[in-house]
Amino acid sequence: KSGQGSTAGIESSIDSIQRTLGQHVRLLAFAMAVCMVYMFVGPSLVLLNKHIMQDCYLNYPLILVTLGLASSAIVARLFAWRKPSLVRPAAVQVLAGRGWFRIALPIGACSA
Repeated sequence: KSGQGSTAGIESSIDSIQRTLGQHVRLLAFAMAVCMVYMFVGPSLVLLNKHIMQDCYLNYPLILVTLGLASSAIVARLFAWRKPSLVRPAAVQVLAGRGWFRIALPIGACSA
């Protein structure tokens, strides 16, 4: 009987290791997919901006950049509003009220 108990413990350990390994593989696959999307989107936006400026005769690149930043901010805010679990509670507390004007606005202004 003592042999059967140790076998069950070993099988339980193996199952736990397999579950953990499966989680790591899924996380790695997700990270690689995100990187691939990022590598595709960046150059695509460069080509889109080139098309807009040359073929659509938009001779105001700052307006184009501002539209891109504004649309990114709106999409990020919609994601945070739609699924608040994606945002860390500490970040929500820091940027609540006047924190946004004191922290986020100066960073955004210096980045632009």
